[in-house]
Amino acid sequence: MNIQVERKEKFNIISVGEEKLLSSNIKDLKETILNPEYASVKNLIIDLSATKYVDSSGLSAILMGYKTSKARGGKMVLCGCQTAVMSLIKISQLDSILICVPTLEEARDYIMMVELENDITG
Repeated sequence: MNIQVERKEKFNIISVGEEKLLSSNIKDLKETILNPEYASVKNLIIDLSATKYVDSSGLSAILMGYKTSKARGGKMVLCGCQTAVMSLIKISQLDSILICVPTLEEARDYIMMVELENDITG
């Protein structure tokens, strides 16, 4: 699977370069999300701008990212979701818990805003 990880101080960005997230190719994404090397950073951005289709296994990997970030006390943000991917998220009624923004820049801004609020409120 074509996955790139960009490490920042306050978040990691996982860019998925696959057109489809299916049970046959989702293993690498799950391993990347759970990789202990990235555990020191609690916030996660998953960039799905290249992904046009996600099946239930792909959705499961996305939820794993959400749960992992939440367990670390952080947030997970999805960005670049295509129409079919957003439709699946809405049909699955996960739009109430998953944060989805149109662009990577907006995802970065969201994480930085949350971190700033955390710093202010303690």
